[in-house]
Amino acid sequence: MNCFLDILGNYVFVNSRGLDLNIGGELYSGSLDDTQSSSDSFITTSLNNVDNIGEKNNEIKRKNVLEIEDLTVAYAENPVLWDVDLNIPEGQLVAILGPNGAGKTTLIKSALGLVPRISGRIRFFPSDREKPATDIAYVPQSESVEWDFPATVLDVVLMGRYGHLGWIRRPRSEDYEIARDMLRKVGMMDYSSRQIRQLSGGQQQRVFLARALAQQADLYLMDEPFKGVDARTELAIVDLLRNIQAQGKTVVAVHHDLQTVKEYFNWVVLLNIQVIASGPMRDTFNEENVRLTYRRTEPAKRGGKNR
Repeated sequence: MNCFLDILGNYVFVNSRGLDLNIGGELYSGSLDDTQSSSDSFITTSLNNVDNIGEKNNEIKRKNVLEIEDLTVAYAENPVLWDVDLNIPEGQLVAILGPNGAGKTTLIKSALGLVPRISGRIRFFPSDREKPATDIAYVPQSESVEWDFPATVLDVVLMGRYGHLGWIRRPRSEDYEIARDMLRKVGMMDYSSRQIRQLSGGQQQRVFLARALAQQADLYLMDEPFKGVDARTELAIVDLLRNIQAQGKTVVAVHHDLQTVKEYFNWVVLLNIQVIASGPMRDTFNEENVRLTYRRTEPAKRGGKNR
């Protein structure tokens, strides 16, 4: 598995074969893979509950796209994630929900190998060891990005094609067309030649989403994709995520809003250092699980396995 930092300081995965992770001293193998103009055409959605798609997907037993076992991460001596067991099934819109400091961002970064782990086993697409690295797309928080490099909006979206090109080859005409098409989808085509640092936070978030879409992945890992965007943009991003799900693909997103989670997602992971509960929204997102999630702040050193 190879990755490199793109010009904005984000990791791009470029290998076309399996993922090898050195975790806890052992080698495990898996497969890794706010303005008007054009934004008006982007915001054309009306919200419908996502349960219908989720229920249809759950009628058939789905294979997992991500399996995490016994994952522990600590900064200094403070555990951020403790003994996490988690399976993410294919074709779901998954929200990772929990209080501040619960380890939500760390869960995504540790799965990708961007932060070190004390122990654990990570497997992407465990039933398909020939999945390419380009089948995973990562959307970071905008504040984690280096904005000083002079890159245009189109340049940033083209980065989503790097994994298909390898180290040497230059973007082809079809790569440019895919990048422009994704900018149209997120309503940012009119800004394609603008410097990325000149955009608002919400506009930058749309560009990152376009970059992920340009990768044409099967699994999308997103760290608070709604952060810093206005209400209209948020609803439109939800519509795009549903389109991704309708293609049989999987979205895992860090989320923080208890009021919208049931409306936007059909699967939930309730996290507070440990996994409190994980499963279909209608079975898992209930008063008792939410209370446990937002009450617990210390990892249990004893007791049963996480759900």
